[in-house]
Amino acid sequence: MSNAAPSQQTFLRDFGPCYFDHVLAEYDLMSSDEGIARRVQEVIEKRTTPEQLTWGDLYLLEKFVLWKQPEEVLKARLPSLRQSYREIAGASAYEQYLQSRQAAPHDANVQELRADAGRLLDALHWAYAMAPAWEKLRTTIVGDIAKEMLIAIGLMGAAILSAYYSGKILVATVILTSLMGTLGGFLSVQQRIEKISTEQDPILTMFQLKNGRFALRLAPLTGALCAVVLFLIFRAELLKGPIFPDFANLYSATEYGKLLLWGFIAGFAERLVPDTLDNLISKRGEAASAKGGTVVIKTEASGVTRGKLIEMATPANKPNAQPSA
Repeated sequence: MSNAAPSQQTFLRDFGPCYFDHVLAEYDLMSSDEGIARRVQEVIEKRTTPEQLTWGDLYLLEKFVLWKQPEEVLKARLPSLRQSYREIAGASAYEQYLQSRQAAPHDANVQELRADAGRLLDALHWAYAMAPAWEKLRTTIVGDIAKEMLIAIGLMGAAILSAYYSGKILVATVILTSLMGTLGGFLSVQQRIEKISTEQDPILTMFQLKNGRFALRLAPLTGALCAVVLFLIFRAELLKGPIFPDFANLYSATEYGKLLLWGFIAGFAERLVPDTLDNLISKRGEAASAKGGTVVIKTEASGVTRGKLIEMATPANKPNAQPSA
């Protein structure tokens, strides 16, 4: 009986075959000349049934061709392989490759050129083989979250209409604000998945993404919660200013729009509400003494998700106000 965890077994079923085909191709290339020739012939015969071809077959055939190419062809082919590697691996990994001893100079002997080209071909085919699996995993995760979002939008929309026609306008407003936070959290998840670096090992990247999908699916719910907390902060007048909603005139188009926009931002900028709460707690002594004081937003270019979000300001008419005992 296997001792591997179920998640690991599932992962191997999803991505293990690609890895296995790649390693198997390398193993076949270590065979005798007769064995390699026979294996290459088997791959060539598969062209009549292309559905049986794998990335491992293509890698084996192309690397076999690489071994047979003369020196002048290798020198002509190496720049294009390096350019393709740079586009896939990224500028940082490419610079490391150039500075390593693996990058053969142009005047290197044929063995060094072939070894360099073989390494680049290995990296390229590995990326080509894993790209469909990566896109499938990303599409699956985003699709699952989108389905949950549609259900949430339907339920929250029904709750908003029910509260509105029951005359509970404030309740409807709170639910609508949380819905905007949910949408912000969903957009944040999409951007996080899109921005995942492709410069690290693709298997490690997909393993982390597959095992971290629960946290990603919680992002819209967290966005809704943050939007409600921010609504309460606005309602308690702990944040004031022209860019914040004025609850004295909340149901005007401008102020209501501000509230919904900040609800969306609360879900999208995941550190906005936690940083706000941290600052409110750290400034509680000053806030208690500065009666009638206002809270101002730092206008830093770094945006709402970095650094301290807010700071408590002592009223201008009480420059020497001291915390109360």
